[in-house]
Formats: sequence, structure tokens, C-alpha cells
Amino acid sequence: MNATLKILYKTKSTFDYLNNQYENKLSKNCILIFITVGAISGFESFYRELSHIKDYMTNGELTILLFLSAVIGAGLGVVIGGYIITYAIYLLGKLLKGIGDLIDIRVVVAYSMIPSVLKLPVLLYLGLSDKLNGIAGFEFWIINIFYLLIWVWSLKIMIQGIIRFHNFELWKAILTTSPLWIVGLVLYFAPYVITN
Repeated sequence: MNATLKILYKTKSTFDYLNNQYENKLSKNCILIFITVGAISGFESFYRELSHIKDYMTNGELTILLFLSAVIGAGLGVVIGGYIITYAIYLLGKLLKGIGDLIDIRVVVAYSMIPSVLKLPVLLYLGLSDKLNGIAGFEFWIINIFYLLIWVWSLKIMIQGIIRFHNFELWKAILTTSPLWIVGLVLYFAPYVITN
């Protein structure tokens, strides 16, 4: 079975399998994952702003803007995921005496982002129904809980990967990923704090 799907339910054995792959293949797979996740984020950003810009643009211009949003998101996905997050976790792990190589940590970061691809059907539904900025009630809670579960699932995969490749105990893996926990919690709860 494909490692990108298997990581979702057999994380430890998938990381063992990936550890035995060639570095070039792993790098290409990581870049593809970062591009995909980044494009989905760009797609989400486009639909979040659609209600503000659709009155000023034609359908053709909106299509071009959607394409550009996905391309820019893909590029940012590679830069942020492949370099900024990877190096931050790698360096923090090295400070804590981790043994993992940079490619190992890049694999962990990339494969931990795979659950976020599950947002795509929700984004399509909300974006095409023009509800992305206006969800309320039951739908609001279902979608937010779903997004929170995706985030927790991603962190679980990342922690298991950090444990595997840095040869850490659980507390060191949690400490290594703590910047992502903090940023994720701030981004998740910021809209509630700002609006109240």
C-alpha cells in the first residue's frame, strides 16, 4: 500500500518503511506533499476572500486568481514546510541530542501534513456553496471539530516520527514539536479571542 495513505493508520511501520528508502525518492515525495498541502491552503485562502472580491472581478479573473492562489500556496508550502518548519524542528531536536538526519525530519514534517488533505472535500463544499466565511450553528461546530481532529492527527504523526528518527522519549518529542503546538493553538483560538 502507498505510504502516503498508510501513514494515516500505520504510522510506526510506515516510518520504518520510509527509513529504508533512497534519499532522492524521499525528497521528491516530500516536495510533492508540501506542494499539495500548500495548494490546498492557497485554495482555502482564495475561498475565504471570495466574498470580498467577487463583486469586483469577472469569472475569468476569479479563475486566474484561484489558480494563482493555488500556485502561491504550493510555493509557500514548500518553503514553510520543507525548510522553515523542518529546520526549526531539526535544530530543536539536535539541541535535545536527537540523532535524526535532516531528511528524516523533512519526511516526518511532510508525512505529518497528509491528514490536512482531508480538508479538501470540506473546502470544496464550503467554497462552492459560498459558506466558508458564513458557517454557523451545528455546521460551524462540526467543521471546527473536524479541523481540530486533523490538527491533532497531524501532531500525533509528527510526534511518532520524532520519537522514531530522533530516538526520543515522548516528553522530548512533545518538547521538540512544542512550537507547532503553540502556533496551532494560537491560530485556532485567535478568531474567538479577537471577535469577543
